[in-house]
Amino acid sequence: MKINFLNVLSRKSTSDEVAEQIVLLEARQEEAAKEKEALRAVSKGLRQKKLCGEPIGENQIKEADARMEDATLNHEAIIESINKLKDKLRMALEEEKEGLKTEANRLNQEICAERRFCDEEFARMHARLLVFAQSFLGAVADTYMSDGRLFRFNSQTNHIFMIEKERAERALTHPTCFEKEIEKDSYHLRFREFDLDKEFEAKIERHRKVKK
Repeated sequence: MKINFLNVLSRKSTSDEVAEQIVLLEARQEEAAKEKEALRAVSKGLRQKKLCGEPIGENQIKEADARMEDATLNHEAIIESINKLKDKLRMALEEEKEGLKTEANRLNQEICAERRFCDEEFARMHARLLVFAQSFLGAVADTYMSDGRLFRFNSQTNHIFMIEKERAERALTHPTCFEKEIEKDSYHLRFREFDLDKEFEAKIERHRKVKK
């Protein structure tokens, strides 16, 4: 993983890309804080020595102060960058939440159109089956179809049924209307259960574990 937060901030980025940069900068923030405190201690130490009469020149103190100031600015820059990234992460997660709703609605429209076709095709199959049943059962086929007796298990023809069933299953195209319905429901469920604060923390924590 490489620190590249300016690029992530300047373009449309996924929540994972943003979270990754936050975690990388958090590690750098810890290092910068330690460096800042160490240099502050050096600067104070020089002043203490000078107060005690040791031969400490002004240039030594200025150089120590300059290094400390540089480390302080680095630390502040990292903190500001993390805060900007966190704002960016929230925006990315909000967009992803809306994306769940948009995709669910798109799938719903697609399913509605496909369901109308399936209902019509099912009616045709129903009619063909009824007429075929009437051809060898007569008028009683209507009653048998309505009460379900037409579909009772027949041990003598079950092997034919299984062969035809497997052939029909192989011919099916996926995703089926039912599979799309399940996918659409999953998008709606994820949208309803999407808690921005929980997703925010979980996303960062996931990348912290990856980094370890």
